[in-house]
Amino acid sequence: MGLFDNVSQKLQGAKGAVLSAGSSIAQAQLKKHLPAGAGGLIGAGARLLSGNVNGAIASAIGVGMGALRKKSSIGADIIDQMLYMQTPTPCFGGISPSEAKRIYDGYANTDFARKNLFLIEVTDVSPADDDSGMYMEEGGVTGTFNMFATEVSYSPWTLTGEKRKIGSTSVDSLSASEPMDMRITTLDDANGTLKKWFVGKCKQAVPSDGTVGLPADFLIKIRLVHSFITDESGGADGYVDTVYVRPGNIDMELSRRDSAMQELVLTFVQFDNYFPVT
Repeated sequence: MGLFDNVSQKLQGAKGAVLSAGSSIAQAQLKKHLPAGAGGLIGAGARLLSGNVNGAIASAIGVGMGALRKKSSIGADIIDQMLYMQTPTPCFGGISPSEAKRIYDGYANTDFARKNLFLIEVTDVSPADDDSGMYMEEGGVTGTFNMFATEVSYSPWTLTGEKRKIGSTSVDSLSASEPMDMRITTLDDANGTLKKWFVGKCKQAVPSDGTVGLPADFLIKIRLVHSFITDESGGADGYVDTVYVRPGNIDMELSRRDSAMQELVLTFVQFDNYFPVT
């Protein structure tokens, strides 16, 4: 280290010592003229002037808390709680307890959809002569389906496409919206009411004479309401899917080793998905 550097370093040290001594003297003089307990504000001001903003705020809060505790322990407890609620903490993922409470309140006040609440309405465009007796009962085919159905599975939207290369990148080329399959798992009565009805619709679609029936004969309109069991309970404003479908297939299973209720899996295939549903 050269002579100039040594002299400069000593001058800087002497300057710092003088400033520190002057600051101590100034603080001692100011404390004489401030009320008791307010001397900590001088340290806060010194930290603020030196650029330590967080330290200055902490010192000021500490001085205020000390003065408040001397006046009222209840007020100090309130301030402690307010500071805690506004202070980020790792216990809440780095956010303050008040922010965590706001997020929780938004979550807790949400009325979530439940999968066991749904309404099925089935409208047969042209009832088949299936001898099921469904149309003589109260509620007809809709009432029977809605009462017996236990599960519904379907994908209302399936969009297909392919990737096309453009130079060194690729873009998505959307090609079509695919028709959906709706699978309804349902119980049946001992007379086979739903089996007879579904078989009747299949015979309307593909008669035994080798021809194919008219859509007006075998189409079925299904309206499915999520999260509600009646329109009056809020279903009219809920999520609703309404589609025209045709019978697809029926799965039946029998077993002498099981005395549980027989379940049918009825599959319906969406008619032309550009066809308007009214």
